[in-house]
Amino acid sequence: MRNAISKFIASVSVVLISSYAFAQSPPATPTPRAADNITVDSFRARWNSVPTATNYRLDVSTSQLFTSYVQIGDLTYEQLDVGNMLAQVVFGLTFSTTYYYRVRAENAAGVSAPSSRVTVTTLPSNPPFPYRRVQFSGVPWLVRPYIQPGGPGRNSCWDDSPESVWVESVGGEKWLHLKIRNIEGMWCQAEIAMENDSAVRALPGVHRFQVIGRIDNMSNEVIFSPFLFRPTSDQNPVPAEIDIEFGRSSNTICNSPPSNAQFIVQPFSSGPCTRYANPFDFVLTGADNEAFSSYLIDWRPSQSEVFFAGWYGHSSTPVPLNYIGPEGGWTFVSNANALVPSASVPLKTIIQIWIDGNGDATREHDVVIRQYSGPINTAGLRRLDVTSVGPGRVVSDRLGIDCPSDCVEHYTDVEVETVRLIATPQSGFEFLGWSGSGCAGSSSVCDLPMNGARSITATFGEPPVLHVLTIAGGGT
Repeated sequence: MRNAISKFIASVSVVLISSYAFAQSPPATPTPRAADNITVDSFRARWNSVPTATNYRLDVSTSQLFTSYVQIGDLTYEQLDVGNMLAQVVFGLTFSTTYYYRVRAENAAGVSAPSSRVTVTTLPSNPPFPYRRVQFSGVPWLVRPYIQPGGPGRNSCWDDSPESVWVESVGGEKWLHLKIRNIEGMWCQAEIAMENDSAVRALPGVHRFQVIGRIDNMSNEVIFSPFLFRPTSDQNPVPAEIDIEFGRSSNTICNSPPSNAQFIVQPFSSGPCTRYANPFDFVLTGADNEAFSSYLIDWRPSQSEVFFAGWYGHSSTPVPLNYIGPEGGWTFVSNANALVPSASVPLKTIIQIWIDGNGDATREHDVVIRQYSGPINTAGLRRLDVTSVGPGRVVSDRLGIDCPSDCVEHYTDVEVETVRLIATPQSGFEFLGWSGSGCAGSSSVCDLPMNGARSITATFGEPPVLHVLTIAGGGT
């Protein structure tokens, strides 16, 4: 028995010593795999597993020789630690641009040599229609397509289904819903964005967002953000984002402990964060459907500044002593390290709810954007104007027109060839007919070809009264 125990101890010692010696060698160089899930502004880098690796480090560059590295906001893709994962989504990139990536494996003993490089080119700025679109605040928006995993959270995806992004008709208004959902154990994010095209883009001026929901009290790592954005590179000094962020993230570099909101101009090229961000804490009250708040971004390129403000409720302008964040708002002014974009820079408006840092959401979140308003270049869209005259209502088969409350929509040629308009009179009245370009007659349904701008009038009125004339009398 004693001999058996001695042999067992000796064998365990050999295994432990061998394992210890094995772990003291840096891991082998990983073998990269081709990128997948390529979009206009992102791709997923992939590689094969290395047995002794505990984590991996990723380089991304626009240089074949990796003489510079991609920087998105505060993330620099130079030996970026992506954990013990075999894929990483790289996002915030420029459309129609060639990138290169390589990967290293790491353990306690050191880091491997870099792998061979992989070449990947992002899609053009005008993606072909499989992208889902929604009509909101009078214009079409692209829904970020499904991608899994879809960082930057460690266990996340993007979802474009109607369960994650949808527009609800409420009393003649159109409310946008963005929802963080748990789908089979994976937390999925949601985003809508203007098409990244110089013909459809945000313009300088005041951009307002009316929000419903407890965005002051979301799970750690969940971020809700309306912002103006342009894909950029680390060689471009113009900020990539004019941003409002809500949520507490473990990845913050701007304030400690983190606040639950901030006005921000990115990227942080150098200097203290307070030169580019104004973090603050705020508290909303009531249930999700009772918490009303408003925010604005005033892009002022002629003054080289951006003004931010937030306030309680849904009034059109802030009310004194009712501000969210700094009283009177906050102004960012161009400085040596970050410039306010000029009027010619093609920014697009994006609204998203996403997961930051290395954590997960702990519950589902549904944020409602009641209204977005702001100056938009719609030259590349086809405008439909509907006028409703008299006691009646005109709606479209696509969620958009609901006149007389919502009478103007813009459509893209890849999205819509025909819009069906349906006229419904109020009780006791009737539909008298259509007039304008593309609809005629008195049928309550008009299939309107959208091969150009259209202006249509629907007229409602009282039904004609039948008068019967009776002539009584006699004679010979």
